[in-house]
Formats: sequence, C-alpha cells, structure tokens
Amino acid sequence: MFAEIKLIPVKIDNQYGYIDSTGTLIIENHFDEAGFFNNERAPVRLGDKYGYINSKGDLAIEPIFDESRPFSNGYAAVKINNKWGYIDPDGVFLIAPTFVEAFSFQEGIAHVKIQNMLSFIPIGQSEAYINTTGDTLFNKPFYRLSSFSQGLAEVGQIQTFLLFPTTVKYGFFDKNMNFQITPKFDAVSAFSEGLAPFAKKNKMGYINQQGEITIPAEFTFTYIFREGLARVKIADKFGFINHQGDIIIGATFRSAGDFSCGLAKVFIGQKWGFINKAGQEVIPPQFDFAGDFRFGLAKVSKSGRTLVINTEGSVIWPR
Repeated sequence: MFAEIKLIPVKIDNQYGYIDSTGTLIIENHFDEAGFFNNERAPVRLGDKYGYINSKGDLAIEPIFDESRPFSNGYAAVKINNKWGYIDPDGVFLIAPTFVEAFSFQEGIAHVKIQNMLSFIPIGQSEAYINTTGDTLFNKPFYRLSSFSQGLAEVGQIQTFLLFPTTVKYGFFDKNMNFQITPKFDAVSAFSEGLAPFAKKNKMGYINQQGEITIPAEFTFTYIFREGLARVKIADKFGFINHQGDIIIGATFRSAGDFSCGLAKVFIGQKWGFINKAGQEVIPPQFDFAGDFRFGLAKVSKSGRTLVINTEGSVIWPR
C-alpha cells in the first residue's frame, strides 16, 4: 500500500517546489514543471524531459520521457520515442511503449489507443482496454472508450456509419467487456457515488448502475457527484442537488466547481469565493482564479499573485 504524500506544488522564481499544509517549503524549487504525488511519486519536468521524484525531492526516475502521467494502481503512462507504455515506481517498463496514446490505470484496467487500419477505411487511432500484464481485453475500432469508475466505463457505439460516424449512442461496459447499460444515451459521464450523468434530447439527468433513470433529464447540464452533492446548470446558472434530485443550493451562480474538503468554488459578480454545503459563503468572493481544494488547501490568484489558502480562507503561502 502506498503512503499518501500531502504536498502541494508551487511556483517560486519560475521554478516549482513543494510546500506542506503549513506553507513550509519541503522540496526546493528547481523543477520546470511539477505535479501532485500519487503512489509516492510525482511527475516533474527538467528542461524538455519528464521524470519522477520521491517525497524527499530526489529523482526516483530519471527525466528521459517526452510526456508523463501520474502514477495510478502502481503504474504510470509515459511517452518515449513517440510511443506510450507503462513503468513501475522504479522506472522499469512493465508494459512496453507500443501505443499511440495511453491513459492511467483505473481499477486494474487502462484505456489505450493503437494504430489500426480497417480494410479500405483508414480509421487511424483505434481504442482498446488492457490489463496490468498488457493483455488486450477489448479492441474494436468503432467504439469510443473511457476509464473505469465504480466498475463501469463509458462506451460510445456508432449506430450509423457511412464514411464518417453520424450517430453515436453511449452506454457502460462492465469489467467482462459486456454492456451492463445498453448504449442508448446521447452522452454520459463517469459513475460517482452510484450515479452517472446522462443526456437525451439536449437535457441531462442521472442514471443508476442498472441504467435506470433516477433523476429525470431536466437540467441544462449535469456533473458527477462529489461529497453527496452534484453541480448542475439550470438555464444559465449553477446550483447543487442531492442524490434524490432535490435542489439543495439554488442555481444562482454564474459558474461553480465541485465540492472538495466540504467547500465549492463559486463565481459571484466578477470574483471567485467558496461556499459550504448549506450554500453559505465561507470565503468571500475576492479571487480572480480559484482551484479546487486538495488536502485542505487551494490555489487562488489575487491582484496578479498566486496564493495558497486553507479552508478558512487564510493565506498559508507565500508567508
């Protein structure tokens, strides 16, 4: 089991380092780009190449990659010599770089793109699922695949195909690569907290894992559930609903983010602030930009300065 490393990347004098929850600089700023830690490794860029560091800031994997993704399930997707493959936390290739593109493993399965040519129709990038040994679980060129979440993955199936796809319907695969939810929706998104957004006839609602509509399609747009609430758009404003579809926080915001650490960013007037799950303003709107909270901290910008704040709105970095 990997330990969770709660460090936040920050930019200091055009280089990135890492701070802890008190704003103390833990890893010196000498990276050209830096991502969050996952599986005890964080992707960093030095010059034009990517590698990974450990929690001490030491290079655990040398920067030899053209692109990289965060570790997940003990694997990281990396690009080298124009091909994608997967490495372990020591930088050893577990799955050779042979893919046009590769995405992170989720629940032991990864979505990849491979070169393919179907008879006389050049389809370019074909999509597949692979397991952690690199075996292909599913590969059909006329499907559009995504990552697994709560045991299911969004899959688009072309219903009408002449020279180009003209009608695509979306459903969900289980891990046996069978449709658990038949492709009949105009769009879907990932499952979270047992529900997934779906679209039909330019309106959106939610289905459960049996494909049953639990919240009717009556919203302009819907997003996945986070911490018991989901962000929805009604006409041109944003609000939040619960699992039953009840509006818990009225649609009064010009824009909003999902809940994280008990708070959601909202755009009021011309500034960003944060509300709690009762819709109460906890951090007044004052920021030109606001990110979501992670480990109890959020990056914001104010008057041209990048800051890191805690859930009380106090600036913990720069000190």
